[in-house]
Amino acid sequence: MFREILKVLALVIFVISAFLVYIFFIGENPVWKRHVMDRVEDARKMVGFPSRAPERGLNEPGMVAAGHKVKKLRVEPVLIETQGGIITIQTEIADKKEDQITGLMYRKAMGADEGMLFVYEVVQDITMWMKNTVLPLDMVFISSDGRISHIAYSAQPFALDIIPSNGPAKAVLEINAGIADKLGIKVGDKVLHSVFK
Repeated sequence: MFREILKVLALVIFVISAFLVYIFFIGENPVWKRHVMDRVEDARKMVGFPSRAPERGLNEPGMVAAGHKVKKLRVEPVLIETQGGIITIQTEIADKKEDQITGLMYRKAMGADEGMLFVYEVVQDITMWMKNTVLPLDMVFISSDGRISHIAYSAQPFALDIIPSNGPAKAVLEINAGIADKLGIKVGDKVLHSVFK
């Protein structure tokens, strides 16, 4: 009985701490929100409570959810002015929070000239991750004026490491790993799309 009470107290303390961290430090960042919820699930498992999120636990190679419906977003061309010329990427636009949370999770294939553009309402420090993401990706962080401010090369599938923008950004363009190098996309290049001034 005493052990059960300690388990409940440990869970309550952890959940309250996670909630306070969320309120004061995380705000509306969907990646960190998901991160905190995953830690709550970990705490529940640690103290022996059943998980409330059975859909989690897919984060292993080969464990992509069977029959998971991938939502296709509207596609718009994004142009990038590089030293070698202008490149066109056919890009799905993720400008809603629910679409940004899912991103390219569960996708098994993406064309060499395709990608996803995450567009945020305000310029901010952006963090990304690769949970439930099958494809290795290059992440191109873009400032409000359309200039590429940082590139995270070859983010590994299913990795839980946080990938930061290394400064304020307006958007992130995710493309297949290796494409940024192959096409000569570099920091300082100009991205042309209506979301950039």
